[in-house]
Amino acid sequence: MHRLVDEYLERFDAAAAATRLPDGRRVGLRQEIVDNLSAAIPESATDAAADQVLAGFGTPAEILEQERDSADAEPVGSPQSRARVLTTGAVVIVVIALLLAAVLPLALAFAR
Repeated sequence: MHRLVDEYLERFDAAAAATRLPDGRRVGLRQEIVDNLSAAIPESATDAAADQVLAGFGTPAEILEQERDSADAEPVGSPQSRARVLTTGAVVIVVIALLLAAVLPLALAFAR
């Protein structure tokens, strides 16, 4: 691996140690980074070329923040997600019923 990739991974490890990311996800995320950077930056690449790829890749802190944000989101189909959809649907139905109850008598009165 390129020297700058090794340094990047050291920064990732230090930043990841300070997060609440589960160990399994942290290890998997690190492996994804290794795979992507190894494919994008050959060991023979110049430091300038490696820096350019790393700059486009994002900092370890940015990657970990994105991962935390996606981990904090409720998975689709989770009980919390289904409950939120059902609650929202119930509220919409009640609002429509109230609007119909208020507007329908007026519409019938004007129709005469």
